[in-house]
Amino acid sequence: MLKTLTIAVLALGATAIPAVSLADADGPDFFRVTGVAPNDVLNIRETANAHARKVGAIPPNVGGVRNLGCETGLTYTEWEKATEAEREAAAKRRWCKIDYQGTVGWVAGRYLAEDAILDDAIEEPGFAWRLVSIDETKAFGEGEIVFMPDGSIFGSTGCNSFNGSVFLGGDKITFQTPLATTRMACPGDLGIQEEAFLNAFSGEVRFSYDPVIDQITFMPADGASALKFQRLR
Repeated sequence: MLKTLTIAVLALGATAIPAVSLADADGPDFFRVTGVAPNDVLNIRETANAHARKVGAIPPNVGGVRNLGCETGLTYTEWEKATEAEREAAAKRRWCKIDYQGTVGWVAGRYLAEDAILDDAIEEPGFAWRLVSIDETKAFGEGEIVFMPDGSIFGSTGCNSFNGSVFLGGDKITFQTPLATTRMACPGDLGIQEEAFLNAFSGEVRFSYDPVIDQITFMPADGASALKFQRLR
């Protein structure tokens, strides 16, 4: 059974995040990019070195960056006992291994802050999530999804209504398929969107939550389109 969503966003600066060693592997489960200019990106490196080969990049202010462990900094215990000057110096040395949408590599730890994620649920009763884009292409119609505490879901692809059930675990959600849908014909772009919608919501799907803009992105593992949803208030 899904529990009620509890979101705790910790407004921590780069020097206020506990630097961790890979051996200890403590610290937050997910990071948010911070301190990167709006027209810049945070580079993902092959190794923990500013001159290492670039393997990817993360846009500014993005959340849902998985923490795989940090090094060349302080452990959580050491951080608690350190002075502000010691914390600042450690933050500048810290590198963190991360997973961002399937790209694994190293980023400078001073540009990371702790991120909030969805705990054991995706909804608060009464809220729906509106489809805003599919693979960064603006969605058509009024596609949406509602998650209920008992694990049931319902909504619209933007054309047909659907219902079904899900199981949530960690940063993955399993859609029990096939979803039951109405059978209205969906012309043109609505038909293409519905196909992408139903293909994405099949089996195990990874997701990330951005608490600043209140959006969820679902990222299917089989190459199906990524779907982004905005909470409706």
